Amino acid sequence: MSSDPVKNFLDTLPPYITLKKACEVAGCRMSSMYDHLGLEHFRSVKFGGKRLVDTQSLLKYLNSLPTAPVMRPAWARRAEEARAANSQ
Repeated sequence: MSSDPVKNFLDTLPPYITLKKACEVAGCRMSSMYDHLGLEHFRSVKFGGKRLVDTQSLLKYLNSLPTAPVMRPAWARRAEEARAANSQ
């Protein structure tokens, strides 16, 4: 087994997962999951009255999303600007 807990978690997932488990994997709410299913971002099937998400198609979709830029905190930017002003 790998020492990477994320890889270990992903390795335990079956080919199809419940909507609840798909939300856990994606880190989203059920309403967002239904929105993405409605937009056919990944595959799902009905089996015995239950909707199951194709795990590989969900992971493929999540991996296709662009990296979200994150701004540095305002306090860090101000400190950097203050240091730059003091060094002039």
